Amino acid sequence: MYNEFSSIDDLMETVRKDKHAEGASSFVQNRYPVRFVLFDNFRDSYVFIVRLIQEMKIKVEEIQDWIDADYPDIIMSHSRLAESLSAYVKGLDGESRIVAPFSELARFYNNKDDIEYDTLIRTVKAIEALPVGWEKKQRIYIPIIGLEGKMSFFFDDTQSTIWYMRSEDQELSYRLILTNQTTYDVKHIESQYTVIQNVKEWLDFWRNQDYHGKPNIICTSKAIYANAEYAQPDNAFSYCPCDNVYKFLTEGLGLKFQGLNHRDVDDKYWEELAAEIDLEEKFGFNDFFCKHFSTTNVDGYKSFVKLWFEYSDGFSRWLLVNTYINNVGTEDYLSKALQELEDYSDRSFVEKIALAIDETNGKDMDVRRYCLNEAHKRNIQLTVETQNRLRKKLEEIAQPNNYHTAIQLFSPMSVMEKEMAINWLGAGYIQGKDLMTFYPELYYYLEPSTGTLDPNQVWVLDYMDKYKRAKISDEYSGVVKELVGNYNGNSIGFNNWYQKFQTPLSR
Repeated sequence: MYNEFSSIDDLMETVRKDKHAEGASSFVQNRYPVRFVLFDNFRDSYVFIVRLIQEMKIKVEEIQDWIDADYPDIIMSHSRLAESLSAYVKGLDGESRIVAPFSELARFYNNKDDIEYDTLIRTVKAIEALPVGWEKKQRIYIPIIGLEGKMSFFFDDTQSTIWYMRSEDQELSYRLILTNQTTYDVKHIESQYTVIQNVKEWLDFWRNQDYHGKPNIICTSKAIYANAEYAQPDNAFSYCPCDNVYKFLTEGLGLKFQGLNHRDVDDKYWEELAAEIDLEEKFGFNDFFCKHFSTTNVDGYKSFVKLWFEYSDGFSRWLLVNTYINNVGTEDYLSKALQELEDYSDRSFVEKIALAIDETNGKDMDVRRYCLNEAHKRNIQLTVETQNRLRKKLEEIAQPNNYHTAIQLFSPMSVMEKEMAINWLGAGYIQGKDLMTFYPELYYYLEPSTGTLDPNQVWVLDYMDKYKRAKISDEYSGVVKELVGNYNGNSIGFNNWYQKFQTPLSR
């Protein structure tokens, strides 16, 4: 038997008539005492229970008292719930009762594979009253909130008594945010959300209507989280299962992060971010970023590099990288390199920058040069593997006869680049002035020699210049060979001119 109602008064009138049913037609009513009373919201259910208590003196039996106190986060099986309810009814000596909160447990039973919910309802509706129950017209009222869809299967069942009070007030529905035993250490979360930690707390929550002022509930119960997929359809709750910290912050708490994207490998950084959030303070991601880095903005490569090397922890660099990419766009030179990072180490950063070469874009190569020079100042080195890959790139750019372009891409980051520069200089592919920006030691070494104005000694300056060139080119030229023979052919010849040079201290 299924009936719908539009007011609590009409429903209560039917309850009274049912309770005092007489005659032959009352046989089924008295034989099966269970009454399923459906509601769209908890407010109507609460009013109904209060009126049963006040007007009909019917007491409430609370299902949470059936839960083992030593195991507060275990969902009682549907079979055990049905058995417990049947035993309870038989032990009432024919008295009537309200059993609640039934639906708050039953809504999480599997109704997809094992059809646990349907099995539960079939078993409960078939509970029969004992003779004393027949005499006292025993009634067991079971409020069910939000589960019209699941209960509709039994609307045509003549053995069931189902009363449904409809409501169009959607503002009375709740939003249930589900996590697996965590709120990710967000500070003062209880100031805006009701936080429930286990099944017993979940059932206790519905005991007092005064607690229902917050429509957003965070439930960290492991058992409820595991069974949340079975809760639909449900017109009393909307569900927001959060299987990671990003979903919890964005979908659960509704916080905005201005393009900060999520990757599973970054969950540890999202968790660090969550632990920094205080819900008693209005959260704004830009304000949070500026406070963390003690800056006002990061929209240029120089400010990025400065902060990168000032903050070496993974969380800060993750925050910095993602914010920079969001601010300047994904097509920016530095952004492209940052999107390729395997981790937030100096090694990974310098490797990606060193290998991100486009010899046709001078502006981008200025950024590359700046980044590598800043890394060099901090004694950061390229790995052997990266040096070999970089050598190949530079050699490809240099051929054919494009050494001047290639040398502009050299940095002070590796011995390999210095070796290449020496070889190219010796072969005449480049000039000494090309070394100034990345190999100043060699540049100044090859500058014209100075140190004397004595006409008898000035020859040594030309000698030293030719000698240095011969070393760079690794070629013992005829000119150098002749000079060495003339001046350094033997110890007497060497000392003859060498001893005439004096230092300021020997004068």
